Amino acid sequence: MQVSEFIFKDKKRFWLLTGSAYILIIALIGVIMRLKFVVTFPLFEFNYILHAHSHTAMLGWVYSALFIAFLYKFLPGTGFKSTAYNRIFWLIQFSVLGMLITFPIKGYWVLSIIFSTLHIIITYWFVYCFVKDVRINKVYDRYPASMMFIYGGLFFLILSTIGPWGLAVITASNIPNKDLYQQAIYFYLHFQYNGWFTFGIIGLILSKIETVKIFIYTSYLKSAFWLLFFANIPAYFLSLLGYPVPDLFVQIGALSAFLQILGVLLLMRIIYTHKTFLTENLPALAKFLLYISVFSLLLKYVLQSVSSAPYFAGIVFSNRDIIIGYIHLVMLGFVTCGLFWWFTDKEFFEIDTVISKTGLITFLTGFFASEILLFMQILVYYNSMPAIPYHLLLFIFSILMLIGLTIFWFKQMQTAKK
Repeated sequence: MQVSEFIFKDKKRFWLLTGSAYILIIALIGVIMRLKFVVTFPLFEFNYILHAHSHTAMLGWVYSALFIAFLYKFLPGTGFKSTAYNRIFWLIQFSVLGMLITFPIKGYWVLSIIFSTLHIIITYWFVYCFVKDVRINKVYDRYPASMMFIYGGLFFLILSTIGPWGLAVITASNIPNKDLYQQAIYFYLHFQYNGWFTFGIIGLILSKIETVKIFIYTSYLKSAFWLLFFANIPAYFLSLLGYPVPDLFVQIGALSAFLQILGVLLLMRIIYTHKTFLTENLPALAKFLLYISVFSLLLKYVLQSVSSAPYFAGIVFSNRDIIIGYIHLVMLGFVTCGLFWWFTDKEFFEIDTVISKTGLITFLTGFFASEILLFMQILVYYNSMPAIPYHLLLFIFSILMLIGLTIFWFKQMQTAKK
């Protein structure tokens, strides 16, 4: 750390550069996975490297970014000076790098499970420390709306860990049920994507409004929170619609999707009302990132609601690429663009330069193009997909995202050193 502080003069920026470096790794792995559909080469087991891709994205990039944002915003005087948070941050990086190395070798096996378990244990430590320090510093008094969503996100973060523990029990018990194994994974993913990430990012968006002393802890916001929070728990059943589940599960999933639509519309009303405070004094591209993030959040809930209908559920769960398109909408459109917007600050990311703009625009071009192509797969169901070099185009668009993110990240590295 002494070397890093000598080079960068700023621990929090160095941590963000460390966490955001995972985006380059994720993008590179994405290119490799897309290449496998273009040319035949037996260099790796696809599912193993997919595990590395997803775990690095969730536990490396997003987890680290939220960790840094929470300390910077809510514990500015003590967070980055704390020995506990220093240890937590670097143990997180150690566990993620361990998973990045071990998952491509054999998927879920002894070493990858050890690193995954380490990350879960560190998570418990982080949540305990953060909640304790928030209470001591009376952060809730200054950021009641933000902290309501962030506490919700932390709850879902802890709840999601039941999935990996369940996997351990299923594996140790030699239960011959592949569906149960997959459902435990879906439990983990659901409460990560739709709980921890979603509520964490919403909390950060609201924190920008509360920073300028605008009171938004109103009945509208509380209603939005409780609708989204309580409906998110049974919304797990939406992840199971690809399996032969009881009709009751389908009905509960559909109801939860409807309630979440109501909740997100109330939330959108609040965000729209205070949009000036979210975009004030920001470059045009930073504003665009926020618009993409908020629109992706709304679209996420709309698509989730549509997929609750049995007819559309059959289409979605029969086509892997549509599911990938949805995941990328959440991870790249809502989460990553939202985090890039939030970190657009003289103390973090500088995006109002030609190089940074070039990198981001290149990344966004690849993202938009790939999303259009992935969701076009719905046309396959109706036998009306145009004759295009589908996998080659996805490969090219993944290269665009990698190039754009690489340009952007190295520009931030250069700026940080200055």
